[in-house]
Amino acid sequence: MVLAALAVAGRAESAAVAAKLALAHEVVGDGDGDGDEEFAACEVAAARSISSTAAKNLAHLGDVLAHRLPRVRATLQRGDLDLVRARAIIDRTQNIDDPFLLARAEGRILDHVLVPGRCVTRGQTEAAADRCVDLRPDLDACPASTARCPPPTAPPWTPPCGSWPRECAGPTRAPWTNPAPTH
Repeated sequence: MVLAALAVAGRAESAAVAAKLALAHEVVGDGDGDGDEEFAACEVAAARSISSTAAKNLAHLGDVLAHRLPRVRATLQRGDLDLVRARAIIDRTQNIDDPFLLARAEGRILDHVLVPGRCVTRGQTEAAADRCVDLRPDLDACPASTARCPPPTAPPWTPPCGSWPRECAGPTRAPWTNPAPTH
């Protein structure tokens, strides 16, 4: 009975965090540079008894969830994900600019993290995200003399759906990269 209540409280806490982030984002806005963000952040800070920097951070997280990671936001709102793991996903996906790759990485990370009956820590979430976000090869890392490197105009390599070697493991090597040196 107590454990069931604890689980319900945890889900409610995650939903409340999602609402808090969304409200902070709504008040502070998207940071369009009109100067109102500073005043709004001070208002949020006063309402929450936090610093204006902390208020801006809340608004930023709300913005990222609203515009970049809507499935993470929905999962947080449902209470299926806590803020610690949501922040790990936010942090690990912040450098993905391509919306298609971001959505794909978000889905793969959530598939790995949201396994019923399995406890997934922040570290495991970060590891899953690290395996899932590297969906394109680093073309600059290819030596110029390697014939197996794609031309600079080649599309990013992504394997067909379901062909990852392990669950959400990401690519082990792009097909044109040189094999690891053997000694």
